Amino acid sequence: QNVKGSKVKPAKAAKKTVKVSKGSTTAKKPVVAPTSTEPEIMYPINSKPVAPVVINGKEATVGSKFDLNYYVAAMLASEPFFAGMSRCINKRMSRSIPTAGVCVNPTTYQYDLLYNPDFMDKLTPVQRRGVLLHEYYHLALDHVTTRVAAMNIKGNKAKLFQWNIAADLAINSHLRGQLPEFCCMPGVGPFAQYPLGQTAEEYYARLEKDEEFQKRANQQNGEGGEGGEG
Repeated sequence: QNVKGSKVKPAKAAKKTVKVSKGSTTAKKPVVAPTSTEPEIMYPINSKPVAPVVINGKEATVGSKFDLNYYVAAMLASEPFFAGMSRCINKRMSRSIPTAGVCVNPTTYQYDLLYNPDFMDKLTPVQRRGVLLHEYYHLALDHVTTRVAAMNIKGNKAKLFQWNIAADLAINSHLRGQLPEFCCMPGVGPFAQYPLGQTAEEYYARLEKDEEFQKRANQQNGEGGEGGEG
């Protein structure tokens, strides 16, 4: 997997062509389902994204010895299901997020995987594989495309954060023992009463009724507080 400078074609599902004559096609503008361009970020319930490192007015994205290619290749060797998808993911180093996240790039209509090299470098090999699986599952399960669009929460920062946590709970149910300890996990910490193995929509409904979560979520997104930024 080539992280830097790679050019990948959009997924076939995002293209639509119309046949105009024998052996000839005319490309149309990509047809893309409603999506969220907000990344599904893995982070603790009480944390806030770190500020990006800026050099000469530009975000610093180089300078780390961490090589994501090695860990992506190792993960795909044992999880070939994701190989085709991986070729359509633009993987970019960024310190504007605390951990890692995925989203749909609104310009290219391709998947973006952003990762903080400092965070990834501190993980164990098992945790790095788990974090990569976590992000790939977000894409495979349509958490940043059709399913979030169906929730009708576009532009609602608090509800998008709630969806992010719900999607994390759904995925992490299947990655127990493979993730950093801070990850949102059913049956653990503030989610001790949440059962394992539910869908993102089911966890979203539980979070909607969880008064303690709603209080923390409002604080996380700067609602009801002083000058907070999500």
